[in-house]
Amino acid sequence: RTVEYLTWVRSGNRREILVNDLQAWNEFDIMDELKKIETKVLLARGEYEPLVTENMLRETASQIKDVRIVTIRGVGHYAPAENPEEFSKVVFSFLDEVTKP
Repeated sequence: RTVEYLTWVRSGNRREILVNDLQAWNEFDIMDELKKIETKVLLARGEYEPLVTENMLRETASQIKDVRIVTIRGVGHYAPAENPEEFSKVVFSFLDEVTKP
């Protein structure tokens, strides 16, 4: 049901909004800035993510000094909405790990 709901939400956008979103996303490149990150980073993607590929995620991770990569099984682009329990486990596990003294 979540997927149908999110599809319905996105379908309400005018075409030009979606086109502008995609153009902005395509022109937003901060890969050179990622090397400056001094804190631990969690990169998570859904197993069925249609936009961010595994290669894109690994390329991004290669630019970050201290990174943890997680694939959340059974979800796509909207992992927090599609499986909030699993998403929360991933995030809280990471936070527990990085906040230990």
